[in-house]
Amino acid sequence: MRAPPVRLPGQSVSEEIDRLRDVAVNDNIALVVITGVMTMALGLQWWLGTPPKVLFFVSLAYFVGSLVYVIPRVKRTREQVRRLRQGQAGERAVAEYLDTLRDPGVRALHDLVGDNFNVDHVVVAPQGVFVLETKTISKPVSRDVRVVFNGELVTLDGYVPPRNPVVQVKAAATWVRRLLKEALDRDYAVRPVLLFPGWFVERTEAGKRSPVWVLEPKAFGPFLRKEPVVLSESEVAQVVYFLKRYSRATLERV
Repeated sequence: MRAPPVRLPGQSVSEEIDRLRDVAVNDNIALVVITGVMTMALGLQWWLGTPPKVLFFVSLAYFVGSLVYVIPRVKRTREQVRRLRQGQAGERAVAEYLDTLRDPGVRALHDLVGDNFNVDHVVVAPQGVFVLETKTISKPVSRDVRVVFNGELVTLDGYVPPRNPVVQVKAAATWVRRLLKEALDRDYAVRPVLLFPGWFVERTEAGKRSPVWVLEPKAFGPFLRKEPVVLSESEVAQVVYFLKRYSRATLERV
């Protein structure tokens, strides 16, 4: 019997886009409800002989209320979908790059789902287990801009993201490490990796000493090859087998 598929790159993003589309549908339903109320008001005016002015102001109030309710929500949803599609494109580009790594024993899994969060990619290789988080952010084309990592924070052209992605990827790596320990009864070291597609990444001396790698995606392969071998072929296979089972289980719950 053929095994069910594992989760695809960016699948959590696709699911969130579908959810936002459902929200947009609900907004349209709200407009239908408002229109229905206005129709009922017309019927009531006809039935009771209410002066037309009253009906006009009632209808105007409902119309203005519908605009106040719907327009900001539609704008917010469109912006959320735009950012999600940008992030999805970045995750898929990274997945395509990982598929081109021909190093022996290197395996990549995508979109592992936890409680109210997801891990973009997990790479299992003879060099160890790596958690990869992709940050797809538009950058200005009119000047030289870069990501700077000082060991604790990343800045993008001097801008500090409100949610520290270093903390986020460390938490993701800790979660994967705990997941493997509970399932396989072994404490695997898991390295957190932040990827910024299309950005030049500058690491300070403290950044170079940090256990977190902050890289442009194409630098991951060269960094990986410099690491010592710590896992046997059978150990790599065991970790990959478990993560695939976990991925399939979460897919079935969706």
